[in-house]
Amino acid sequence: TDFSQVPLIALKSKTRCAISQMLNAIKIIPSPSGLPRDWRGLAHLSGVDLPPINSCDPTNLIFEKWSNCSQANFAQLIEAFKELDRRDVLYDILPMIESDASVYLKSKCTDNKIVVSNDEEKHILTVDDVRLTRNGREPQFYDAFLLYSDADTEFAMQIVDKLENHYKLKLCLKDRDLVGGIGFEHEAIMRLISERCHRLIIVVSPSFLDSAANKFFVTFAQAIGIKQGQRKIIPCLYKRLQLPEQLRYYYVLDYTRKSQLWDFWTILHKSVLSSNTISLPENNLEPVCIKELPNEEAAVAIDYKKPEVWDCPVKTKEQNKKMEDQSALTVSESDESKLKVKTVENAERPKSPSLSLFKKVLPKSLKEKPREKIWFKKKKKKLALTS
Repeated sequence: TDFSQVPLIALKSKTRCAISQMLNAIKIIPSPSGLPRDWRGLAHLSGVDLPPINSCDPTNLIFEKWSNCSQANFAQLIEAFKELDRRDVLYDILPMIESDASVYLKSKCTDNKIVVSNDEEKHILTVDDVRLTRNGREPQFYDAFLLYSDADTEFAMQIVDKLENHYKLKLCLKDRDLVGGIGFEHEAIMRLISERCHRLIIVVSPSFLDSAANKFFVTFAQAIGIKQGQRKIIPCLYKRLQLPEQLRYYYVLDYTRKSQLWDFWTILHKSVLSSNTISLPENNLEPVCIKELPNEEAAVAIDYKKPEVWDCPVKTKEQNKKMEDQSALTVSESDESKLKVKTVENAERPKSPSLSLFKKVLPKSLKEKPREKIWFKKKKKKLALTS
């Protein structure tokens, strides 16, 4: 397939979402050429301005700006992935790029007429759908549907200018975006609210509450929010009034509120972007049973045998009895010439086998005592003779 003949606008939203999931994450290690290996490097190679850092999907914003260039094509996108050293992204999305390219080339006729099938015709609700379908892409998804009364058109245009031009959001308006020839206008708006728009911004005013159609759309959005399990309605109070019961328990963004900490436009922008608008692909991976590997350290058996004979503890009762009969040695101080050994029962001493190691050797201090006494007696006799 010659990817240079396929414009970048032919890239479908499913492929864009897959690329966004892999490029939105910030990478620390740069590519061999020194470029960031994420959406920042893609913005540099595409030649577009960097999107806001707080954007929930900066890669998609880069694609929207890059697609406006008539020379942008699939071949440049593939070369950008190679330059960023993101061959992992290229390996994952290459089948999707080939599929998008084949769809575009088949839909391109020799006489430049686009043939739209009946199934695709059913999904065309807005002027953006017509433009995307002609390029082989899926219908447009919006950040929010703006619902307002004709009397509040001036304030509604302020919301469009702030959110689309300043915050780069995509809004859907009934008077601006719906294509002509739709059979039932209410049915088209209901499909847009439930299938194509993540939020419903309503401009609450007395004229808005007087419209039965607006009340119906609000009730329908409440039911969709309960079914989908998400916050669907963002009420914006344009003029002071008593809220109806169905809106009384919502946190309403009051445009007339005056406070130093209150910023209506910033809170409105964050309320629309509070959840990730990227639809994650379905997980088609088969479950794998992971077996726990045995621990090698726990598997080593310790071969430990208890010794038959212990050094300190007493083994039998007979040995205990022999140890009790052993005595400590003391020296009698009455005998001068010969030491007499006197046995003293060892009743108070602890019964320990270490007593068997006691050697019957007299200390030197005890052997020298008799000599001192003999010397003392001889000295005493000499003193008696001299006297």
